[in-house]
Amino acid sequence: MSLKLNGVQTRVLLPFLFNSHSFSPQNTLSNHTFENISLWETHKIHNLQIYELLENVQNFLFDENNYWKVPDATVNRWFKNGVDVHFKKELIGHLKCLGIELFLLPSYGAGLLSFNFEHNLEEHQLKTLNYRISQRRSFTAPTFKLPVSEHPNAPQPPAIDVSLKERLGKAGGIFYLEELQNILLEPFKHSEFCVPYQQFNLFNTLKFSQLTNEIAHFNNEKLREHWQNLLFRLAHIEEETHPGSCQTTNTLLNPHHWVAITSLSTVHFLVDQTLPQQDNKIPFDDQRMSIVFNKYFVHHVVVIFQRLILQRFSQLAIDLNQQTLQPIRKQYLLFSINGYFTETSSREVINQYYHLTQQALRVEETFRTTQRIFRDVESNNDIQFQQQSAEEMKIIAKQLQESTDIVAHVQTKVEWLEVFFVSYYCSALAYYISYSAKFDCFVIGHLSYQTLSIIGWAILGGLFAFLNLSPHLLPHHHEHQNNHISKQWYETWQFKMFIVLFVWGIWLFVGTTFYSGCGKH
Repeated sequence: MSLKLNGVQTRVLLPFLFNSHSFSPQNTLSNHTFENISLWETHKIHNLQIYELLENVQNFLFDENNYWKVPDATVNRWFKNGVDVHFKKELIGHLKCLGIELFLLPSYGAGLLSFNFEHNLEEHQLKTLNYRISQRRSFTAPTFKLPVSEHPNAPQPPAIDVSLKERLGKAGGIFYLEELQNILLEPFKHSEFCVPYQQFNLFNTLKFSQLTNEIAHFNNEKLREHWQNLLFRLAHIEEETHPGSCQTTNTLLNPHHWVAITSLSTVHFLVDQTLPQQDNKIPFDDQRMSIVFNKYFVHHVVVIFQRLILQRFSQLAIDLNQQTLQPIRKQYLLFSINGYFTETSSREVINQYYHLTQQALRVEETFRTTQRIFRDVESNNDIQFQQQSAEEMKIIAKQLQESTDIVAHVQTKVEWLEVFFVSYYCSALAYYISYSAKFDCFVIGHLSYQTLSIIGWAILGGLFAFLNLSPHLLPHHHEHQNNHISKQWYETWQFKMFIVLFVWGIWLFVGTTFYSGCGKH
């Protein structure tokens, strides 16, 4: 209907994760070979891939050793002028390989492998190819085969059961895209290599040419209704027999550019502006396919990496603890600053496409979910830390109580000794006083005043120290009730002690006055 499909370019994508701490791209990929041929080389970035790309996005995506390609000579050796795609001996179509690229973010352990093809299949063939080429399982995936020469002396095709080395690049040699992927990504297999999706992702760019002398574009509602079924089928990667999906994330970036995006596939419909009978062809028509295939794709790569990295953070958060939380949280913060962009281009239309891709791949929801996971993990760790601290405090309090009891026990013994020492020194003082006054008269039986003074002072001194130090109350000094009792006792014995001292003073005065020097000498 006024438009004709005039060429398709397809990227078959494999997003993957790896352990960034055990992998060095420069050392590992540059030394990776197959049949003594180097498989990867660092390559100059396509001008369209960085054109109008913001500097911070470029630094995030294309840092040193982040972009690799299989050498063109190796790609030509494997695919030559194109390969036939079959499924169960049925020919689906003929594809030409445009190249094989590898995008890496080593600091985050994320990678994206891209097989780039072009073809001119009809609509019904395109639907079948789109579904089959996305399959990775051997019983649903298509086979690739170099066409067999019809020359009578041409070599026989290699058997299907021989090694990939003997089949790849040989006429009639059959191989699966999964096999080639395994060879190319073999260096990652020793670094916790993980593919999160069961299918290849697809990035399709379809170009349409005008059939009439009246400009046709996707602002035309009838034209959109006619091509909508194909757009949605390709975006959802549906089989030919599927009834068809009714809705997907899609928008018109301009009347000649219609895009639809799902979690597994992106489809761009492009329409030439040049009419069939127009003498002066609009130059942009020839550039449109390459611009979308390279320039728009880079912004798509940014979103794929954001999705991969956020999914990895969600997985890491499951096993986080107090020791591992902070390093992961710091890395997540760095990603939020350096890799989660509000915009990626200096052009508004590309920023619209970037946000549409984020919406379709649910990056914003995943970002919020990851933030919530980290908050919940931190809250849970705080609760566990508080519980652990409370248990430790109980243990410390128990140990402190035990230590206090020991100290109180020792202090009790010390104060009993102090009672003895006070008693002893009081009696010694009485002895020296009575000795100097020569108190030796017999007053009661055989007890002299001197003896009574020594015994009395000992008892008085010990009683004073005992009542003052209260060693019998020391183990229970921390109890409020005992403190209250001790205070009441102090208020009563103080007065009694004063009376005892007063009586003993009279005793001492009488003794020194009336008994000094009496008796035998």
